Amino acid sequence: MIAAPAAAVRETRRRPQVRDPSRAAHGVPWGDLLQRRPAPHGERDGVIMKTFKPVLTAIALALVTATVASSAVAGDTLLMQRVQQEQSMNLPRKGMSMAEVERRFGQPTAKLDARGGGSRNQPVINRWMYPGYIVYFERSHVIHTVLNTPAGNNTSPANPR
Repeated sequence: MIAAPAAAVRETRRRPQVRDPSRAAHGVPWGDLLQRRPAPHGERDGVIMKTFKPVLTAIALALVTATVASSAVAGDTLLMQRVQQEQSMNLPRKGMSMAEVERRFGQPTAKLDARGGGSRNQPVINRWMYPGYIVYFERSHVIHTVLNTPAGNNTSPANPR
C-alpha cells in the first residue's frame, strides 16, 4: 500500500463548518422557507381563486341587490297604503285652529306638555292625543296629524324611548 504524504491527509479532513445565521439548519435560506409554494394539486399563484372570486362577488352582489329592491318595493307599498288610509279618514287638517279641532273632533284623550318656544325660530309645539292619532299644533294651528302605527312606536309620545 502506498502511504499518502502527511500534507495530503490534512487536506482531506473535513473542516468544521461555521453555521451561517442567515440559513436554516439544513442550509436553505430563511427567505426561501417563508415563500408560498404551489399547492400539491397544481394550483399555481391562486389561479382558481383569481378566476372565481369576481364571479362569486358578482353573485353575492346580485343577491343583496335583489333582496334590498324587494324590501324597498314592499316598504313603498306600505307607505302608499298608509297615506291612502290617512286621506280617507276624517282627521284634523293642516291650518285648523285648536278651537275648531276641539269643536269638530271633541275633547282629546290627553293634552301633552308643550315643547319648544325658546325663540321665534322655535315656536311652541302642542300635541293632543286622540284614539288612533295625534294632532300636532304650532302655536295654535294644526301642522300635522299622525296615525298611531301598528308597531306601536308612536303611541306614547309623552314617554319617548
